Amino acid sequence: MLLRTLFVLLITIHLTITQTPEIEEKEEYLDGDVPNSFGNLLDDTSLFEMTTENDQENSDGSNQGDEIEEEELDEYKQDYQQNANDNQEEEEEEEEEEAKEESPKESNQSDTDEKEGEYFEESEHDATDDEDIKQVSDPIIPSIDIGTISVNFTIESSQPIPQKNPKYQFTSYSGAPIEDPYHTITIGSYGPIPMIDSSFQSQIQHFDRERIPERVYGARGAGASGYFKCTTKLGKKISKSGILTEVGSKTPIAVRFSTMNTGKGSPDLQFDMRGVGIKFYSDQGNWDLLFLSCPVFPIRDPLKFINLVHSQRKDPKNNVYSYNRFWDYISLNPETLNSIVRQFSGCGTTKGYRLTNYYSINTFRSFRGDDEEVYYIRFKLELPDGIEPYALSLRELKDLSSDPDWATRDLYKTIKRKGWTFILKVQVIKGTEISKLPFNPFDATKEWPEDKIKPLELGEIVLNRNPTNYFTQVEQIAFDPSNVPPGIETTFGDTVLQGRLFTYLDAQYYRLGANFNLLPINLPPGGVYAIHQPDVRDGAGRCDWNYGSLPDYLKNHEFNVYIGKEKVYGKVGYLEDITRFNRDAKDNYSQVRKFLARIDKSTKKLLIENMSQHLGKAKKKTQAKFLKRAKKISEKFYEALKRALKSRESVGI
Repeated sequence: MLLRTLFVLLITIHLTITQTPEIEEKEEYLDGDVPNSFGNLLDDTSLFEMTTENDQENSDGSNQGDEIEEEELDEYKQDYQQNANDNQEEEEEEEEEEAKEESPKESNQSDTDEKEGEYFEESEHDATDDEDIKQVSDPIIPSIDIGTISVNFTIESSQPIPQKNPKYQFTSYSGAPIEDPYHTITIGSYGPIPMIDSSFQSQIQHFDRERIPERVYGARGAGASGYFKCTTKLGKKISKSGILTEVGSKTPIAVRFSTMNTGKGSPDLQFDMRGVGIKFYSDQGNWDLLFLSCPVFPIRDPLKFINLVHSQRKDPKNNVYSYNRFWDYISLNPETLNSIVRQFSGCGTTKGYRLTNYYSINTFRSFRGDDEEVYYIRFKLELPDGIEPYALSLRELKDLSSDPDWATRDLYKTIKRKGWTFILKVQVIKGTEISKLPFNPFDATKEWPEDKIKPLELGEIVLNRNPTNYFTQVEQIAFDPSNVPPGIETTFGDTVLQGRLFTYLDAQYYRLGANFNLLPINLPPGGVYAIHQPDVRDGAGRCDWNYGSLPDYLKNHEFNVYIGKEKVYGKVGYLEDITRFNRDAKDNYSQVRKFLARIDKSTKKLLIENMSQHLGKAKKKTQAKFLKRAKKISEKFYEALKRALKSRESVGI
């Protein structure tokens, strides 16, 4: 009896699978969303119910069962079409509402709108612009097209997946077809899953490993892509980098925005600095340029970075955020004041990722040739004329952060609707003038005053495309400040930059693995063949051609490696003692005083309101410590902050 039942079951399954009519899905998914009614079809387990004698009587060759299934599929297609139409209508309504509710600071003047139109006119119709961008593809490796990656922000295989939904045969990881990807193999309708269901095993094994370590710093982020357009001849005067020297040239870029101290699952709109990483894809290699929304960094010794971040994270005792820990560290480390005051003045309370300026904070060295004059430079991303940075109070941030994805959603919809543009500028100091400055130009806690060292335009950062896959195009992108083009170099005197040179590269190995540099989004134009290091072989870092049969040592008689002219990376001038220098005894107050003197009343009001609200949640003892620091900055600043704290206390806040 048991054998007969199993035989009937197998015959029924076979007939059901072979007779199930195919679904013609001609509709297009909206942004990759699976239709809601899809689950109704998958939940139908009737295909695996055991056939009874009555069922067999009804299956006498008639097509009654097929007619029922066709009706269900027709209902499914109708539901799917309705859902697709509803989703499209909702998106159109949202875009119309957003167009009406533009920020007053973005459109408070008619000339502002005209300026925005000037900058964003190309965003939705960039097909002609993209033709001007040099796209490099490797005919030997059809699965990698780095030009398409960097320009269109889509990772394509040799047979790219189209935007519509034709029928695809589901396969195992080895490419073998799987007839039914919706159900596991079971012994009986409710029986156990046998070991032969390798498809289920491989899929669940991959699912168990879907998450990679999040970034320790700057984990919460969003991405976009576009191009850099060189608009001035300034770059040619200070550097030999092709990215900056050819006026009118366009270099593909990928960009990642982020908060700094918060985790990947935290709201993206809260008190914190914002960061930007830009990867330029050029024929001279990739260039990674990093920015923060504050012109100065909180610390000047990279060893302190660990403690700074820990103080702004949750208390290890109870995993709860502690205001007291934050202000305890700030009050005991006065070098942080120049950054903290600016953060509470707006640099740390920006409305999203778009409406703020960004600063490289690190000092680089540039030159046109080995015998040419040397320059020291810092970069800046500036909003176009007519658009001002938009800073919020902590209360306003809290209200908006009820949507944990507000900043990401704002960036995505803006780029989809009209694109976004920053102006890339540079501050330049001649190498012969560097020693004459009244401050250390390599100190990341010091601003290069813009009234003395004016930022000059290099070109435009145009963002006109959103990612099509967040993981491969945003989460897997890896930045390394040591990736610089010819004509630009890192400096010895910037200790924060020196620390970043190690920690960024080390973090990529930890987070993405030994072959992070071979991931499509991180490859230079030309793909793996653009990287020539034939002595770097084997191991987990190799997932490409591994240099084939080429010798794995240098020098050899089969090929020569080009050796350029002997390069001078800079002069120390004189030898100093090698020791742990105390960098604390520096001027930590003068630039803060100058900053307070030049900001307007509304910014001062925002500073006092934000700082008193945040500091007021720390312990009284910690408040008193910070007030002592505030008094050293300015008597007026001290009194205003003290009054604000008392006012909060009097009303019971």
